[in-house]
Amino acid sequence: MTAINITILIGAIQGYLLSFLLLTKKNVFHSKLFAFILFCIGTALLLAYLQLVLDINDYPFLIKSSSPFALLFIPGLLIYLKFLTSSHPKGKPFWLIFFSPFVFLILVNLPFYFSDKALKIDYFIRNEINNQPNLIEKFEDVFIDFFAAFFSLLAVFEAQRYSKRIKLLYSNLEETKVGWVFFLAYSMFILSSVALVLSVGKLFFDEVPVSLNFITAMGSTVVIYGIACFLLAYPGVFFDISIAMKSIDADADPSKSTNKESKELSYGEFEQKIIGSLENDRLFLDPEITLAKFSNKVGIPPYLASKIINQNLDTNFFSLINKYRLEHAKRELLSQNNKSIIEVAYQSGFNSKTSFYESFKKDVGVSPSEFIKNNQIPPISN
Repeated sequence: MTAINITILIGAIQGYLLSFLLLTKKNVFHSKLFAFILFCIGTALLLAYLQLVLDINDYPFLIKSSSPFALLFIPGLLIYLKFLTSSHPKGKPFWLIFFSPFVFLILVNLPFYFSDKALKIDYFIRNEINNQPNLIEKFEDVFIDFFAAFFSLLAVFEAQRYSKRIKLLYSNLEETKVGWVFFLAYSMFILSSVALVLSVGKLFFDEVPVSLNFITAMGSTVVIYGIACFLLAYPGVFFDISIAMKSIDADADPSKSTNKESKELSYGEFEQKIIGSLENDRLFLDPEITLAKFSNKVGIPPYLASKIINQNLDTNFFSLINKYRLEHAKRELLSQNNKSIIEVAYQSGFNSKTSFYESFKKDVGVSPSEFIKNNQIPPISN
């Protein structure tokens, strides 16, 4: 158990450190919300650790203290992703309903939390040592794990929305490292689903190994480690993207724009400016081009540029830019200028060989080398 204890303790410490880092790095609501999630995970791990290493007879208040936290940080994750994707109801405290299972659980357990020491010790012996909870305690575990799994499943759907929304902002997705969102959402869903299966199993089977109770704690620790790696390696994933998301808020009102030119032009004229900047200025050749940079060069507010690309051009920023990049790459591949395929890829605005090959094959149906071979003009025979 020593290795498990140390691992859980380190996870708790990392949770607190990451939470502090997010709070001090940027004054952005998204960061504060994510800091709350990490703080709750860290607290749950710390309470689990203390319950393992301390004499519970001296600290009976620790009994049953960590279990409700899953109904805090998993709904918190869902709310965080909803704010990132702007799928939350505007102007309403929508998030309160997601914490209702937590509030209900606390209210139901108030008599236990304020009960005498003997009752708490009896609960600890039956549940943590003998692994023989009564029926009500079994249903309580099912209640916690069911809502944890339900909210984490909703978080998975929000992660998919997040991935789509990223394409409104960036032309190359490698820099967004969008995989961290899926890692977090799917990890929580898998952990909560396993916990739900185990708690349901306890309703029908008397013997469920006590060691399985540590799956959630160890899994949460692994999640903390994963987030730490992402945060230290790619800080912009947490900060810059969250700020960029605010620039395309769906409620932005074009009439409030301070850009004088943007007030005088129609949507059709904006559309022509966007197309002209791509065809004449070839802004797509910049591998670092983002919606913010693009809209600044074109002279259109980001939210308005995104709206026109979506509504008038029936696509998103990512797809629009890569459409022009692919057309440029196809011309270059057939120009017989002796450039290698990877040279053409980078000069067309792609920032990785993998993304170029994947985009090219998806668009054309064949690899770049096959495209060259299929479109070569045969030499004229004498």
